[in-house]
Amino acid sequence: MIPPEFNPAAGLHRILVVDDEEMVLKGLRDTLTREGYNVVTAANPFLGIEELKRHNFSVIISDNHMPGMMGMQFLAQAREVQPNASRILITAVLSLDTVIDAINKGEIYRFIVKPWLREELLATVKNAVQRYELIVRNIALQNESLVMNQRLNVPRENYEQLRAILHNCARDGLETQNRDAHPDFLAHLKGRVAYVAATNPARGQKLAEMIRKLENTG
Repeated sequence: MIPPEFNPAAGLHRILVVDDEEMVLKGLRDTLTREGYNVVTAANPFLGIEELKRHNFSVIISDNHMPGMMGMQFLAQAREVQPNASRILITAVLSLDTVIDAINKGEIYRFIVKPWLREELLATVKNAVQRYELIVRNIALQNESLVMNQRLNVPRENYEQLRAILHNCARDGLETQNRDAHPDFLAHLKGRVAYVAATNPARGQKLAEMIRKLENTG
């Protein structure tokens, strides 16, 4: 099932921004809102976790140095709550080895160094959104593939059983079947064939053709 992080028709992605500095929150909220994003802010990581439990997000942006919990730790927890969201870390003091290790482990998608350029920020967020969209599309395709496989495989037993019944009817006649269980036996068979046809049109067509032949010879 595709999670409702955004409205595909409107293209409105929800972004969570976590920072303990009010001015930073306001600046990021205003900048990203003007770009058409639905921005939710949290003044600390603990409030951010609560927002993650209430809403789904396409992108999560967090400052690294915050009281109570580092941004890296927060994003690691965010990954557990919403693994599909793209996570971006903002940091003023760059420990390159630590950040690269976090990227390689999948804890964060990208990082931004303070002070950032507006164009750099927007490009990073745009790429993060595109990554999220790709993940969602892949999930949808996998779900569609699973449903299709179920439709193709579930009625196999019914198909084989119905084909054997119709073959026996053609060979021995309808009167040889158990008409006490199904007084209108042919109508019963048509109903079962309709189910197979709904899940697998090709097999349903083969069975329907056998029933037409049976009716013509009856």
